[in-house]
Amino acid sequence: MMMEKRVSPETALARCLPCIKPVDGVVLPVEEVWQRVVAADIYTAVDIPLFSHSLVDGLVLHLSDLDRLQRDKEILLSITGTIGAGDLDSPALVAGETMEIMTGARLPEGAGAIVKREEVPVKNRWAYFNQGVQPGANIKKRGSFLKSGDLLAAAGEVLGASQIEIIAAAGMPQILVYNIPAVYVINTGSELILPGEERQAGQIFASNKAFYYSLVKAAGCDPIGGKRPVKDQIGEIAGELVEGIKCSKLLIISGGTAEGEYDLVQAAFHQIGARMIFDGLDLKPGRHTAAAEKDGVLLINLPGNPGAGAIIFEILVKPLLRKLRGSTDYQNSWFELSPQDNDLPLTKRRTMARARGEIRKGQINARMIDKGSQSLTGGMLQLIVDLDPSSPAIKALLID
Repeated sequence: MMMEKRVSPETALARCLPCIKPVDGVVLPVEEVWQRVVAADIYTAVDIPLFSHSLVDGLVLHLSDLDRLQRDKEILLSITGTIGAGDLDSPALVAGETMEIMTGARLPEGAGAIVKREEVPVKNRWAYFNQGVQPGANIKKRGSFLKSGDLLAAAGEVLGASQIEIIAAAGMPQILVYNIPAVYVINTGSELILPGEERQAGQIFASNKAFYYSLVKAAGCDPIGGKRPVKDQIGEIAGELVEGIKCSKLLIISGGTAEGEYDLVQAAFHQIGARMIFDGLDLKPGRHTAAAEKDGVLLINLPGNPGAGAIIFEILVKPLLRKLRGSTDYQNSWFELSPQDNDLPLTKRRTMARARGEIRKGQINARMIDKGSQSLTGGMLQLIVDLDPSSPAIKALLID
């Protein structure tokens, strides 16, 4: 049965996703897990905060003295000591007395509230309280943020600085995260030479390797590949595919997507016995984009044009890289643009285009990026817009 020619990008992604499995996990110190993906649910074994403590530098009131202050409106208490942050011993607080307490210091037993030091007149180690004080004022209770057994981070979450701080606050020195996956990048074209080499007539410098290495690295993966561009010969392309399959679960092949005599990537797919997943996108650009699978490894052939390749990378490859990293939130987040005030052209066929967005009156307004520009930088917001003549809505994707 002949494969359907040119599928939607949604269908292409849906066909590719089952080929992607997260890589193995590794245990790392908490200081080294920023932007890594959690490989197993993380629960706290302790309450957070670990103990009830003071939120201010102040004077601590016994529960009975707090009741007396609320009844009599004023009380005079002797200052008998100081409790500092990190003190291992917590002196007893006696009714009729008060103690100085520092921010973060453990609360003595019987404490009912804390009053800021600057709000209490003090003379000769006597403190005069004459203000209304609410029970529990300036006190952070043990377990008021998290209780022992609460979930800190779920498997598949990408760890940010705030989550890592909480994990460390729970006393965990290391956690299980997914390894950073390797992604093999192949740059095809007989006309290509490496930057820095002496150029002859008809040759150009291979820029797509550096381009896709940067995109792959920005997506949280480890780009690898051969030292040189691969010539437009089936045998050489097939050999490089075999090498990539040995060391990566996803290969990006740049160039050779068209139907010319020297566009041989798909022929190389067939030569190594890869199973075709889709053969072309019903989309501009990327009409000849294709994907195949061999021994559980996904092979994606992207356009050689870096402007077109950048768009297909964002809408198709990036979700695959997120899933390969172990993230459960791997799908792109498309949103609808307001139809008003958007400088976007009408198209006869579905087109993905780069645009710059500006926020005006709480809405994002999009403007097209010059076709001659290969970069997705330079505007307030960087977008890919989905111009589909069969749909009344204009969808957009924010480039991170």
